[in-house]
Parts: sequence; C-alpha cells; structure tokens
Amino acid sequence: MELYHPHSIEITTLTPTCIGGNGQLSPLTDFVVGENKIGYINQDKLEALLKGKVLDDFVENTLKGNQDLENFLTARGIWQDDLVDFWVNSHGYDLNQRQLIHRIATTAGKPYLAGSSLKGAFITAILYDFLKKRPEIIKEIIPIIEDYYSKKIEHKLFPEEKLKKIKEDFKNIENKITDKFKITLIDKTKNSLLSVSDSQSIDFQSNIEIHLTNRLHFGSGESEVPICYETLRKGVKTNTTISFRKNNEANKMEFIQNNESKVLWKMLNTFSLENVKLELELLNESNQKAKEIEVLKAFLTEKIEQINNASPTEAFIRIGSGKSFFNQTIGLLLRAANKDVFVKFRKLNKIGKTEEIKVKIDKKQANSTEIRGFGALLGKFGMEENSEEIDQNQLFPLTRTLTHVGKEPMGWVKIEEK
Repeated sequence: MELYHPHSIEITTLTPTCIGGNGQLSPLTDFVVGENKIGYINQDKLEALLKGKVLDDFVENTLKGNQDLENFLTARGIWQDDLVDFWVNSHGYDLNQRQLIHRIATTAGKPYLAGSSLKGAFITAILYDFLKKRPEIIKEIIPIIEDYYSKKIEHKLFPEEKLKKIKEDFKNIENKITDKFKITLIDKTKNSLLSVSDSQSIDFQSNIEIHLTNRLHFGSGESEVPICYETLRKGVKTNTTISFRKNNEANKMEFIQNNESKVLWKMLNTFSLENVKLELELLNESNQKAKEIEVLKAFLTEKIEQINNASPTEAFIRIGSGKSFFNQTIGLLLRAANKDVFVKFRKLNKIGKTEEIKVKIDKKQANSTEIRGFGALLGKFGMEENSEEIDQNQLFPLTRTLTHVGKEPMGWVKIEEK
C-alpha cells in the first residue's frame, strides 16, 4: 500500500471557532473581568495569596454566593493586574451571571485544530456524497422507520425485551449503512485510507477571544440559553496535512485511489451548501422578522456566494462547537427523501420538539445505554416521556447557536490547499 505525498492545507477561521477541550474556567478562581476583556489569573500567585484566614473567608463567602474573585481582590486592596498573567478580548460576557467559560482544546498550553475533528467533518461529507449517489440505501430505511412508528403508536407499553428489540432493529440499519461505506475507506487490516494531522499549534494570547453565545429560537425570534466559550478569533490561520493511501483492493473511494484532493473539496462544499440552503429555507418559513433572523439570513446568503465562487482548491465547512443536527449527520438525505418519514424518525427518537406519543416506559430503562444507539448517522436514539405537543410540521431544529456580539454561527472555516 502506497502512502501518497501529504497535501498541505491552510485553515482560516471565518467566524469564532472552538473545538472543545477539557474543563471550564470559573469566575471564582480563574479569571477577572475588565471592560470587554478577560484577565487570566496566575494560579501560583493566587495559591500564595489564599492561605489561612484569607482562604477561609474566601471559601465561606463564595459558598454563600456573595463573592467572585474580582470583588474579593478589590475588598482587600489587591490590584488585579498583580495576579493577571494576560488579557484577552471578551464579547458579551456578563459577570453578574457568573458564567463558566468552556475551554478550547490545547496542547502544551496552545490551541490547535484536532485532526480527528477535521476528519470527522470530512467523513460526514464523504458519507453524504456516498449515500446521495446510492438512494436505494435510504429507500431501504424508510419502510423500517414507518413500520416501527406504527407499532409504537399501537403499543402503550414496552416491556424490556421489546426495548432490546428496538435497539437491535436500529443497529441493523446503522450496520447496513456503515458496512457498505466503511469498506470504501479502510483496507482489509482496518487501516484508514484517509488521514488528517493535527494543525500547527496557535499562539494563545494573540488569537483567543471569549464569546458569549445564545440559542436563537426560529419560532419566537428570541435568544436563550447563554453559554460562554474560549474561541479562536476570526482570521486565525494555521496549517495541517491530509494524506490518501492508495489501495489495490476493490470498491475503494476512487478519488483516494487517484489522489484527487479536489474531489474532496467539492464534496465538502456540496455538503455545506446543502446545509446553508436548508437553513435559509427554514428561516424563510419561520416568518420571523427579528433583527437576529435578518442578520443570519444575510450571513447565510453571503456564505452561499462564497461556496459557489470557491476555487477548485478550497472548501468552506463548519467544525467544533455550535453546529446543528444537519451539520453532523446525514439527516438531510432522509428529510429530502421523505419529509413525513423524517418527522416520524424524529418523533421516535425524541429529536427536537415533537408531538406527544403516549408511551409508558420506565425512565431508568429509557436512559440506559442498553437502548441507546444508532450513533451519529441519523441522530441519537433515546426515549423520554411527556414531550411537548406541537404540530409535526414545526421547524426543526428550532434553535441555532449564534455569538451574542455579531450574531454569527460559530465554527465556519475556509480550507485551502497550498
């Protein structure tokens, strides 16, 4: 098996981007808030300060909810800059809410774009292209969903053995898809024919920003569920490589065998374009005139123009936090094949808001790993009681994660082969 020369690619962030790491930053111990900026505390200096009665007072007041780190320092006449290592720009953070900040993935203290995350986005687009060219596979799924949907409506009680059978049925669907697909991307020793390296590490202080995000509700036009992230700012550039492995076995991806990276970029752009067009369709159906909706429409319209005008050596994709259901599944294909069946699939799996299906099940069973499955191909499988009753044609997904300042979807990047 021959390893082709790696393809060098440059990645540019077009909107704030966060591939999540481990942990969160707390306003109690990790940072202080300035005017449109966040100061990262030197933990060694803080540890030296918090001793004896000072530590006791800090813990007591913090547990009572009376204090954050900034107020604690001010009350003792300590200038916060004495403890701050560095400052980064902040957009929308509200100290009164005492929000945690979700951290970005780093290596040796520097952010990077994980090859596994990039490869995941690539594989989703490749799978979308693979199945779009083989509509018979999706057509096989449709009667299985309809059959199970009708049975679920008929039965008011699902014993444990029936729940187990449900899991097996959906697992069989997943296997049917993955078995036909994986054989095109792995060799007989199960080595991948496509590899993506981690990006070069990125300087933290000059490229990280804090962004408050909200979930924009398509139905009401209102923003909800604020979450804060460490993100790469817009305009950050980094580099990585992808490699194709030639394999002489049958039924392998032709573009990999021919070392044609431009085919991959086209797949990525096609998948992104289909997602953006659907977003605009749903926004127009919502009939909402909120400012955030109009800003998002303008953003998506611009993104369509960018994708349509992309050169053969570049692609536009979304990665990291903030993506919606369709960005990371093949749900687009099922919806395009049969909207009614897609609604039934959502109801069965409690994906988004769906009308109530009155089924008595034990919550412990419903939340157990024994009946969860079907991976990320069409969405997570699980069952809950008492879902909100709505019209089955209601918009889905109902919310999108946007930055509080700028009202932009997170995670858009441009990939360009060099």
